[in-house]
Parts: sequence; structure tokens; C-alpha cells
Amino acid sequence: MFVFIELIKLLVFSHRHNKNDDYLKDPLIDFTTVREPMYKYSRQAQNKFFDFSTYAFLFSWFEARPEARAFSQEKFADNENHKYPERMTSEVHQLGIEAERKLHEATSITDGHEQYGALLDVVA
Repeated sequence: MFVFIELIKLLVFSHRHNKNDDYLKDPLIDFTTVREPMYKYSRQAQNKFFDFSTYAFLFSWFEARPEARAFSQEKFADNENHKYPERMTSEVHQLGIEAERKLHEATSITDGHEQYGALLDVVA
């Protein structure tokens, strides 16, 4: 549970990566793992992010939730480019598929992460 909370903390407070807050000292992983997919996107950054089952699960869960999709579409609609919402919705969907694939891949390896297997049923 400690690892899960620490990884969530990095995600939630990613904007505070350089503020030297006591609660963010000595992170389990480098902040770049969380920040690069958002601010310096690359396939390598995406894969590194989804290599963490916690992040793959959260993205899969978010993408699968109708409320989350509606929230995203509302935000995408704020863009002046009329093609943007459709393109971003499609990209988020594809990323959800990739996150779920990485999660399945991680749970197929017996490395102490069996608890994520049951969570896959929630996403699917």
C-alpha cells in the first residue's frame, strides 16, 4: 500500500516537482516518469509511465469510465480547432488500450503484483 500511495502522490503533486516540499522528498521514482508523458511526450515516456502498474491501471480505469470520458470531451471541446475533440478522444482511447495491455502484461508475470489481476475485471 505504501508504494501505491507514494506513486499516487507523485502523480497528484507532479506540478510541485521543484518546490522541495517535505512530503515529496526522496520519491520512489524520478518525477520525469510522471511529468514527461504530460509535458515532453514520447513513446518511450509513455511506456515508462505505463510500466508502473499503478499508472496503467489508473489510466485504464479513467478511460473506461463514462463520467471521465464526458469530462475529457468537455475539456477537449474548449479548443478552437473543431477536429481536436475527435482526435483527442481517439488518442485517449488508444492510450487506454495500451495501458490495459501493459497492465495485462504486468499481471501475467508472477512478481508479487497479483493484486492487479482482480482490478483488471473492474477496467474491462
